[in-house]
Amino acid sequence: MLGLVAAAISLVWQIVSWRLTGPVVKVSVSMGVLVGVSGPGPAIISITARNVGRSNVSIGAWGLRLPNGERLIVPIPEAWAGPRVPYTLMGGHSESWRMDHDEVHQSLIDAGLPGGRRQGRRFARDRQGHRL
Repeated sequence: MLGLVAAAISLVWQIVSWRLTGPVVKVSVSMGVLVGVSGPGPAIISITARNVGRSNVSIGAWGLRLPNGERLIVPIPEAWAGPRVPYTLMGGHSESWRMDHDEVHQSLIDAGLPGGRRQGRRFARDRQGHRL
C-alpha cells in the first residue's frame, strides 16, 4: 500500500515537473494611476505577463482582444509603456506593459463597443504568433 502511494506521488510530481519545464505564461490586466514627482498622472491599463515556467519565451505582441476577435494595440511612445517587443521573458520573471486608459476607452468606443468598458480581454503572443 505504501509503495502504491509513493508511486502515485512520484507520478504526480513527474507530471508537474514536465509541465513546468517549458514556458508557462500567465497574463493579467490591472488599472492604476501613474504617480510622479509632480503628483498623479494619467490613468493606465497595465498588462502583465508572468512566466511561471522554467524556459524563456519571446513576447512578440501584447494588447487587448475585442469580443469580435480583433486585437487592440494602442501605440504608446512614452518610456513608461514598457519594454519594446519582441521581448525575452525569462523563466520565473514577469514584465508589464502599460496603455493610457483614456486612449483605450476612446478606441473601444470608436470600434463601436457600447460604453467602451470591460470589452477587451488581455493577450500576449510569442514571436511565432502562438497565444500565451
